[in-house]
Amino acid sequence: MRVLVLALADASKNPRPNRLLNLLVGGGHDVTFCGLGPHSNPQVAFQPISPAGLLHRIRKAFLLKTRQFSLASMPCGARELQCRLEKQDWDAVVSHDLELLPFVFKALPGVPVYADIREFFPRHFDTQWHWRFLFADYYDSLCREYLPKLRQGWTVSEGLARLYRDEYQVELDVVHSLPPFADLLPSPKIHSPVRLVHHGSANSVRCLENMIAMMDVAGSEYQLDIILVPNQKSYARKLERLASERSNVNILPPVPFEAIIPTLHKYDIGVYTVPPTTTNLRHAMPNKLFEFVQARLPILCGPGTTVADYVAAQSIGFCAQDYSAEALARCLSRFDADSVGRLNKVVHDHAATCHQAVSDSYLSAIFNHREGRQTEFC
Repeated sequence: MRVLVLALADASKNPRPNRLLNLLVGGGHDVTFCGLGPHSNPQVAFQPISPAGLLHRIRKAFLLKTRQFSLASMPCGARELQCRLEKQDWDAVVSHDLELLPFVFKALPGVPVYADIREFFPRHFDTQWHWRFLFADYYDSLCREYLPKLRQGWTVSEGLARLYRDEYQVELDVVHSLPPFADLLPSPKIHSPVRLVHHGSANSVRCLENMIAMMDVAGSEYQLDIILVPNQKSYARKLERLASERSNVNILPPVPFEAIIPTLHKYDIGVYTVPPTTTNLRHAMPNKLFEFVQARLPILCGPGTTVADYVAAQSIGFCAQDYSAEALARCLSRFDADSVGRLNKVVHDHAATCHQAVSDSYLSAIFNHREGRQTEFC
């Protein structure tokens, strides 16, 4: 098959399109990536999407304000890009961005279109008034018009799939963002002090200061390392200041994607205390959850999220009663030598059934034209 994959991203830096491209190439398909940066595999052809400059962004804001949503969704250089893409015959198109669907259906009519819908886009940044003002109706309109036209779509959690089902009567399959299998064993004993780790982006809606406050109650028997991607510079500086005031908290720089799991494996407990401050955070099933599993770490999490439901259902960690420092520290105290030993065994067994090959089997079935639908993996 000749497959076109589109994303408003650099393929070499974005895990989900990266994994799909590798899978398609490995399956013998003729693959082209259309996006902001090429894939590292030379077997993947590349068609660039021009980065949006200031004039394009101003024009888009005007079109959004005047509710010209299909025009607003067109990527920079859409006409020239369409001319390039329509010169080839495609058997399938996969979009990793909802915003690209109007362009795909306009530029390549009649080609089966698939989509990775990784967020609930109509409430993507629903805590920001300016986003609600400009984008909420826009994404709602795109969902209503284009999601029913998909040959097939998938998302990352059952909660997100349920939202799309309830609000748009669209059935999306659930494919978790699973890392490759890591052939590791759980740590034979807990370190002293107990080593805790969180990794991810600095974003104020994630309230990472909660886990730092937890360390004030937990005390010197525990050491927390936060491997931080400083997306919001001011918030990252706040976290760095809070950490500098404590002897049992460190802020560490991000590590390369392939080094995440080996780095996590050096710790005792994975920490995910991101509260459900947005719709997408409530229903998220983030990469880090499964990276903790592959690193053979039991997980400490807060309540009220899909992550908490998953941790409890799989018995791979403990969930706090709320997000206060005291409640998180009480939860942390449950991770003694006996409980960690039991959890490590459960996490180790779960890792064997929760890795990239599982999600790949679903995507392979689509592009090999196998019959039947599967609704959830891992």
